[in-house]
Amino acid sequence: HHATRDDRYADDHGQLTQRPGALQLVFCDVSTPAGDGWNAYDELKSLLVRRGVEAGAIRYMQSAQTDQAKANLFAACRDGTVAVLIGSTETMGVGTNVQARAIAMHHLDAPWRPADIEQRDGRILRQGNQNPEVRILRYVTEGSFDTYMWQTLERKAAFIAQVTRGDLPDRDVDDIGDQALSFAEVKALATGDPLVLEKAAVDADVARLTRLERAHQDDQHRLRRTHDTASTRAERASGRAAQIEGVLERVVDTRSDRFAMTVVGHRHSKRVDAGEHLQRLMADRLDQTPPETNGPIVEIGTLAGLTVTAQAVTTIDDEIRLTIADAHIEVTYPALDWKRSEPANLVTRLERQIQRLPETLTSLQAEADTARGEVDRAAARIGAPWDRAEGLAGLRRRQGEINDTLTAAANSEAVEASPAAIGAMPPSEPPPRGDGLSL
Repeated sequence: HHATRDDRYADDHGQLTQRPGALQLVFCDVSTPAGDGWNAYDELKSLLVRRGVEAGAIRYMQSAQTDQAKANLFAACRDGTVAVLIGSTETMGVGTNVQARAIAMHHLDAPWRPADIEQRDGRILRQGNQNPEVRILRYVTEGSFDTYMWQTLERKAAFIAQVTRGDLPDRDVDDIGDQALSFAEVKALATGDPLVLEKAAVDADVARLTRLERAHQDDQHRLRRTHDTASTRAERASGRAAQIEGVLERVVDTRSDRFAMTVVGHRHSKRVDAGEHLQRLMADRLDQTPPETNGPIVEIGTLAGLTVTAQAVTTIDDEIRLTIADAHIEVTYPALDWKRSEPANLVTRLERQIQRLPETLTSLQAEADTARGEVDRAAARIGAPWDRAEGLAGLRRRQGEINDTLTAAANSEAVEASPAAIGAMPPSEPPPRGDGLSL
C-alpha cells in the first residue's frame, strides 16, 4: 500500500485523476462479516489500520447490497478513494469493474472450484488495468486445512483438463495441466516440508514423461500398422502389375481396320456387327435372368486376344457387365443404355480400357514403389528406443524414494500422536497471537 500510494492513474478520458494510489483486492470466502462476532474481514482491517492504511480506504464488498451501491463502490475504487477492497468470490465476481488501479490481488483462502480461481484472477488480469505489472498472492497456513483445499483444487483441475482435452482413459485422472501444477505447488508449500514440494515437481515430471512414453509407444504401434498396410499394398500392386505385363504380351492391336472380335464363335471384323451381336445375346440373357438375381458369368468371346466374359444382373437396376478378368477390366452398362446405345460404342468402351493398360501398368508400378518406400521408412524406425527412458526411470526411482520417506514420516507422526504418547507429554502453552499478514 505505502509503495503505491502516490501512483497516478488516468480517468476514462485519459486525464490524470486528482487522487493518487493503487487498489488491492482481497478474496476471502470464509468468516465474512456477519453480526457482532469475530470475523476475518474485521481482523484484517484492524491489522491494516495498525500499519497505516486509512480505515475509510478499506471497504467490504458485502456492504454494497444494491446495484446503485455497487456502482458507487466500484467508482470509488476507480477514482482512488478505496485502497483495499475485500470480498468473496460470489460478491466480487462477474461485473466487478475495478481493474484500472488494481496492483495486487490476494487469495486469503482457497475456493472449491478451479473456475473460481480463474474468476478471481480475472478481476485484475483484464483489459483496462493501467499497471504494467500486477501481483497475485496466495496465502496458506502451515499444517491447516489449506493443504486439503489446494489438493482438492489440484484434483478437480486435473480432471477438468483431461475432459477438455478428451483424454480421459478408463475414467482415471493421470495428468495435470499448468494451472493444476501451480495448485500442487501451493499445496506442497502449505505442508511446510520441502520434500513435499519436490514430490509435486517429481510427480509432474513423471506424468509429463509418462505421456511422452505413451506417445512413443503409440508411434511404434502406428509404424507397425503402416509397415503391414504398406507391405500389403506393395504386394497387391506388384502382383497386379505382373498380371498386366503378362496381359500386354498377349494383346493384339485392334485399332482402325485391324479390328476383330469373336462373339460365341462368330468372328466379326466390324465393330457394328460385333456390337449388334452382343446386344442380341445379352438382351436374351437379361430376359432369362430372374428378378433380384446375379446371373451366371459366362465366356462370350475374345477381343484383342483377351477373353471376354459377361453377366446379366437384375438385383437393383438391370445391367450388363462385360469383364476381362486377367486385366482387371470391367465395364457396366445399364440395361436401357445397352439396348439404346450405338452397337459400335459398346465395343469401343472395352477397347479403350484395353488401350489404357500401359498407363495402368505404370500407375501400379508407381504405387508399388511408393508403398515399398513407406515399408522401408517404417522399418527403419520400428524398434527404435525412446531417448527419455533413462530419465523417466530415474524420476520414478526418486518418486519411490520420496513416497517411502513421506510414508515413514507419516507413520512416525501417527505413533507420536497416539493417546499414550499424548498422555505422556506435558501440557503446552497456547501460541501467542500474531499479526501474520501485511499488505
